[in-house]
Amino acid sequence: MRKDLTLQQMLDGLLEFAEYFQRPDADFGEWELPQRQTPFAILSQRATDFLEACYELGWLESFNSARWANTEEATELWSDPEALEIATAHQISRILTVILREEHFSNVALMSAFESGYIQRVLRRIADLAAE
Repeated sequence: MRKDLTLQQMLDGLLEFAEYFQRPDADFGEWELPQRQTPFAILSQRATDFLEACYELGWLESFNSARWANTEEATELWSDPEALEIATAHQISRILTVILREEHFSNVALMSAFESGYIQRVLRRIADLAAE
């Protein structure tokens, strides 16, 4: 998390994405399915802006994200919607770090998280935290 921004500024910086990606017609991108190759996602401009905002606002942390992703805490946040609804900003930061690091290597993580509704739930929690 960035030291030169307050938590409120970091939360507010993602609010426009929280509002947009909750819409049923929100465009996150599309899948490219080349013959005999692994599918990959082509993110929309809004999704790319979201990705860049996460980096610029300091939502990515420096920690062993692969190890954390296999912890009981992370598993609960991935699988239990109620746990995500009360997640702290620090936990949200870790979730975003895991997803965006995986995106860096796979080019499918962010789109998959969006299609499953997980990104929308994370953004809804960010909006709730911003309003507190």
